[in-house]
This record gives sequence, C-alpha cells and structure tokens, in this order.
Amino acid sequence: MSDTSPDSITAPEPDRSNTLFSRLFREHETVMLLIEPDTGAIVDVNPAACAFYGYDHAALCRLNLADINQRPRPEIALNLQHARRGERNQFVVPHRLASGEVRTVEVRSSLTEIDGQTLLFAIVHDITDHATAERDLRQLAQRLTMLNDIGQAIASTLDLDQILSILLERTRQAVGAEACSVALLDESHTELVFRQAAGVASRDVIGLRLKRGQGVAGWVAEHQQSVLILDAATDPRLLGQIMTSSDFQTRNLICVPMFAHNVIIGVLEQINKVTGVFDAADVQLLEAVAAQTAVAIDNARLFDAERRSHQRLETLYRIGQTVNSTLDPAAILDQLIDEAMRATHATHGAALIARPAEGTFERRAQRGYSPELIARAAQHPLPLAGGINGRAYTARQVVAVDDVRLDPDYFPLVPETRSEVVIPILRGDRVLGHIDLQSPLVGGFREVDLDFLRVLADQVAVALENARLYQEAQRHATELEERVRERTAALRDSEETARVMLNAAPDAAYLLDSNGTVLAANAPGAQDLATSVGQLVGANLVDLFEPALAQARRAQIDRAITTGQPNRFLDERAGRYFDNVIYPIQAASGVIDRVAVYTTDVTERRLAEIEMQRALDQEKELSELKSRFISIASHEFRTPLTTILSSAELLEHYSHRWSDAKKLDYFKRIQTAVRHMVDLINDVLVVGKSDAGKQVFEPVPLDLIGFCGAIINEIQPDGSHPQPIVFHASGDCANAVMDERLLRHILSNLLSNAIKYSPPKAPIEFSLHGRDGQAVFDISDHGIGIPPDDLAHLYDTFHRAGNVGNIAGTGLGMTIVKRSVDLHGGTIEVNSRVGAESGTRFTVTLPLVSVPPAAAESDPENNAAPTPPG
Repeated sequence: MSDTSPDSITAPEPDRSNTLFSRLFREHETVMLLIEPDTGAIVDVNPAACAFYGYDHAALCRLNLADINQRPRPEIALNLQHARRGERNQFVVPHRLASGEVRTVEVRSSLTEIDGQTLLFAIVHDITDHATAERDLRQLAQRLTMLNDIGQAIASTLDLDQILSILLERTRQAVGAEACSVALLDESHTELVFRQAAGVASRDVIGLRLKRGQGVAGWVAEHQQSVLILDAATDPRLLGQIMTSSDFQTRNLICVPMFAHNVIIGVLEQINKVTGVFDAADVQLLEAVAAQTAVAIDNARLFDAERRSHQRLETLYRIGQTVNSTLDPAAILDQLIDEAMRATHATHGAALIARPAEGTFERRAQRGYSPELIARAAQHPLPLAGGINGRAYTARQVVAVDDVRLDPDYFPLVPETRSEVVIPILRGDRVLGHIDLQSPLVGGFREVDLDFLRVLADQVAVALENARLYQEAQRHATELEERVRERTAALRDSEETARVMLNAAPDAAYLLDSNGTVLAANAPGAQDLATSVGQLVGANLVDLFEPALAQARRAQIDRAITTGQPNRFLDERAGRYFDNVIYPIQAASGVIDRVAVYTTDVTERRLAEIEMQRALDQEKELSELKSRFISIASHEFRTPLTTILSSAELLEHYSHRWSDAKKLDYFKRIQTAVRHMVDLINDVLVVGKSDAGKQVFEPVPLDLIGFCGAIINEIQPDGSHPQPIVFHASGDCANAVMDERLLRHILSNLLSNAIKYSPPKAPIEFSLHGRDGQAVFDISDHGIGIPPDDLAHLYDTFHRAGNVGNIAGTGLGMTIVKRSVDLHGGTIEVNSRVGAESGTRFTVTLPLVSVPPAAAESDPENNAAPTPPG
C-alpha cells in the first residue's frame, strides 16, 4: 500500500504522470499550496487551503505569500531562498486569514515540477492550539519557579522590610507592573498603612493611611476579595487624591488581600498607566504569592514588635542608668533625644525647655538640623501659646500630626517634614518642656511610639527635676561656701554665725569637726535625729547612729577632708532614704578642719526609682519570655506549615496523576502537621490557664491500671513501636480518685519524652505501685539524659536542655507535668545521667484520693476525702 499522508507527498518524477499528484492535491483535507519560488506568488491551492484561509480559489491565487505570512518581507525572501536551495524545508510562521485572525502554522515545503514549471510545494498544518499550550506551560513553569524563589527568599529572614522588598520586586517583574505597594492593617485593624512601595511615585504612597472601605485597597480589605480593574478612570473606588498626587495616572490595577491564619493582615497592589496589561492569570498568581508570604509577614511583624519592645526596654534601662548617674541637664536632654529618635526613626528632633517668664520655648539638644536651620530657628522663637507645640503645652497632652501640610498651626522649618509628634515632659501639673520629633513619612509615628515616648518623658521628668533641685542645692551650697570663705577669718570661731548659716538651709544641716563632733546644727537637722539642737551640739557620730552607719559616715567625712572635694552619698535609716552632701571647710591656715553636711529626705524619690527598676526588670523578664516563645513557636510552626503548604500545592497540581495511595500519603502528612500544631497550641493554652489561675481541678473515680493501658495504646496504637513500653502494676491501686485530664498530661508527656529522647529499640519501663494511700508512677528510659545544669530549670516555661540538638520540642511539656502534679498535691522526682550509662527516671507520687485545693482549704480541720465508689 502506498503512503498518502500529507507529509509523505513529494513532487512526481519527470517521467511519471501528474494525475495521481493532482488528485491527491485536490482531494486531500490537508492545506496545500503551490508557490512560485522566486517571487512568492501563489500559483495554485487546494480546497482545504481555501477553507482554511477563508478565500475562494481565484482570490487566494491572486495573493503573494507575503500577503498571508506575517513575518517581515526580508525574512520571507530568505526563507524562500532556503527552500529553493533545499537548505531548509520546515518553517513555523504566523499566517493571516481573510477574517484578520492570525494563526500559528507549521509549513513543510519541497520543489516540484508541474507541467514543465518548477514550483514550491507547501503543506500547511495549523499548530496554534499546540503553540498556545506550550506558551501557557512555559508561563506556568516560570510562575511556579517564582513562587518557589519567593518562598525560599522569605523563609531565610524575619526582617519585615526585607520580606516586603522581595515580595514587591518579584511580583512587579512577574506581572509587568510599573508600580506596586504593600499596605498592612494597623494594630486596631481599622486602617491600612502603606508600609512599602516600588516604582513610579512610590514616595507619595509610603506612609499613606486609608480606612477600611476607603479607596480600592480599603475596599479589598473590607470585602476580603481580589479586584482587577481594567480602566481605573471609570472606577469610583479609586481615590482621586491618589491619582492626582503625582504625574502618574493609574489605569490598570490589581489588588489582592493577604491572609494569615484566616485573618486579613493587608493588601498587595500592582498598577500600570495603560489598560489591558493585567489579566485573570495575574490575579491568580498574586493571590498565590500573597497566601505564601502573608504568614511570613505576620511572623516578621510579631518578631519586629517583640524586637522593638525589647529595644525600648533596653532604651529605658539605658537612659535610666544615664539619668541616674548624672545631674547635668544637658547630658540628660542629649540622651533623651538620641534615644527617642533611635526608637522612632525620626529624622529631626529637639528638646524644648519651657520658659514661662519669656513665654517661649528654648531649643536644646537639636538633632538632624543643618546649621542654617538652627540659625533660622533661633530667629523665630517658638511661643508657648501657638503652633503644634502650643497646643500640646496648653492641653498638657501628646499631639501627633500625621500630615503637617494639612495643619494650619505648623511652622514650616524643615521642608521635607510630613509628620510631627510633641510629647510634654510633665512634673505634676507643671510642663518642664517638650520632646519634638519630625519624620518625612505621612503618619510616621504610630500609637506604640507614643506610648513609649510618654514613658520616656515621665522618666526624664524626674531626672530633670532632680537635676534642677541639685543645681539649686549646689548653688545654695556654693553661696554658703562663699559666705563662709568671706567671713571665716573674722567669724570662724563664732558658733552663733555657724548656726545662722545652718538655719538658712531648708533641709537638715550640720557643722562637724574633723573628729565627727557636731559643732552646730539647724532645727530640721535636730528634728531629723529626733532630738533638740541643744542636745545635738557636742554629740559625736558614734552616739548619733548605729555602728555600721556611723562608720560609713566617718569614712565619707575623712574622704572629703582628704580630697578637699565635696562628697555625696545616699544612706538608709529606719526604712527611709537620705541624700547627703559633705562640703569641706578650709580654715584661715589652709587646713581643712571642718565639714558642712546637708541631708535631704529623698524617700519618695528613691522608692519611685526602686519601683521603676523593679518594673523594668519584670518587663525585661517578660520580654525575654515572649522572645523565647516566639523563637520556639515560629520554629515549631514553620516546619508543619511548610509541610501543609507544599503538600496542598502538590495535591492541587498533580493529584490527577497520582494513585490513591500516594494521595492518602500526602493527606496524612497534612493531618500529622495539623495535629502537631494543635498539640502545641493546646500546650500553650494549658500553661496560659495555669498562669492565669484558671486551671480547673476535677477529680473523678479512675481505674488506674486501665487508664495507664489506654495511655500506652494512644502513644503506640499498634503495639509495634520500635521503642516498646514495658508496663507493670503492683500494690493496691483500686478506688483511685484523680483528675483524669491532668493525669493524662502527666503520663503522656513523660512517656512521649522518654520515647523521643531514647534510641531506637530501647525499651521504656513504666510501672504503677500503690502503697499507703498513694499511687507511685515510675517511668525510666535509656535516652540521652538531662545535663546537671539544666535540672535546676527543668520545669521552667520554654526551657530545653542543652543536649537536645535538633529534636523537636517547645519546652512546655515538663512545665505542664509539674503544675498538674502540684494540683494533685503530689511530688515529682528526677534521676538522670548523661554519658556512657545515660538515662532518666521520673517518679511521680500522687494521693490515691485527690481533693480539690478549694475543698481542702475550706475545712482544714476536717478534710475528709471523698468516699470511693464500691
């Protein structure tokens, strides 16, 4: 049988009849053309060609190959030359039909001789659908590669700005956007804040705030669904002020929501100046990217919040050390503005000291201002009763302006400023001054910044007031010293003069000789020591204070006399704190033989400082605990979340190719990951209830032996685990009354740990023994053991031993065990070895009949245990 497929048809030999070729040419369903090889003129076509191109026979034969081939004419001529020479006989080109539609075709050609004329015989196949499918497949592969690249990039960092930068860079390239942005919901979930943008006019977007429902981004956040706008000029949701804020005119726009843990956290937006660039495939791509990055963004925000909180606690601690170690107002203000700008990322800042007598503010500790701006500011003093600072001064409250361009009271000193915040420094009802910070971002100061700045201002207010009081005391002491120096020669021996000088001091004051004997004292000084001035004069330090305090004061006096410099120290007497300053007094001979001691009761200030330090230590401890939780939780959640996401994507794209067994394997992976996350959350909830005092203790009658067997079956359902649990029971374990839920926490955690930290095939020994009204549970393993340094912290929340390596865990299990044992009124003991003969044994002893703590406390004299059943 001869081969008559279109690809096998060749020109007839010169000595053969053209009848068979003519018949095949006319009747075959494949598109065929006869073309003049030099000019490209179409000489003849078959009916299939007419049907394909949409022309009748005569019209199609009047055309040239260049009329239907959409390639440039030079390229067409070159292809004809290749075909004529036999150098190439297959081409893929676009052909235009009579309807104007362009189809992708594959052309196979060869030279033939018809009626003595050499023609190019062309066979045409329409491969448009195949080419389109190949293009779509390439695009899909590119987008899957992009998703994988983004996933790997964001998994390597917890820096929020870096994650957002990666997100915008990759998605902008993928969909061909001219500009893009990310807006995140604020703490109240009522406003979107544009955190980062890229492309044209991005500066005008960063910092912009939109309420939910406002603009396209606000609409997406409110309705939680994606939007594709082909022509934004006709969409009323696009904000006019955004469109006209720059030369950029938005036309084509995509905005998709971002969800983390089923809660919307923000939106991703892509825009173009021309219409028709984006399509539904781009929306699907951005939704996939948003779903992939939202959890990373949420984790980064939590990490950033904790990091900022930790930094601010460190800032408060650091500035507390500074202000408590100096009484120099300039140093205090310098530290204040430096720390405030560092914490809020302000670009300009200053401390404004209120001068009520002049009615203006004095600018101090100016940061970020050029010499020209400082000179200009000096020429325009800020009034106490005008401008943004005037509003804050009058109201004695924080004033934050998100966009100073919209505030008529703003004094335009710095051209690039967009937002400003003013925090009064208050001491009681008196305004000492302001912290003034400025930022080039709209809404640059968030609520969390304001809370921190209030605390910072309160802390500094105390230091400034102390510095003022110290300066007044120092000035007063200097004046006294000058008066003493001027009149020492004439009145040195006059005790009456000394008494007059001491009585001029508002606080307790004493004049002592070099041996510590009181030469003179004022009334507050005598009252301070619960005696009279007459009884005080002539007494010695040894008689006035207990031995340890007297010795300390003796040393301070000797130091002042030896160095010739004033000496300041703090002491405590009878639960009160006193600030003491000793000034050496030089005799006319040049010898220092006397000292003046000024004592101020600073108990309230000292107690406030101690309380503040205690609060700071508690906050620091809480911050460290939160940081440890976030570190462990992000690690423990990341692996199962990655497993869930990858398994779900593989099932979505390839499940139609897989067997049922393989699909079931991936579903089990998802279920296992979800159970792991649920167990972690349950552990956190148990610890949280315990910390909040809401853990309920509900003892019920229990069959302990059966209960232990059920726990073992739960941990090893098929009994074939590589680490078998060997269980033994002895003694009287009947009629037990315990909290089933808490007992399950105790045994399941101890057994799971024994398995997790033991090598394969190493048996776990589990025994139950009843004796003297108590149930004793012993669980022993041959695992890695617990290092001695970690035993002291075994039950601390989130603590894990230093030798666990990569073994998964949260550090909550032993905390739950200990608290569950305590609620039963029982005890837990541990014996562990690390090394060649490693292993750990836990012994839990619980009352066989447990009584709720409230019941035991209500009747301590007659605490009868509940009667067991039977």
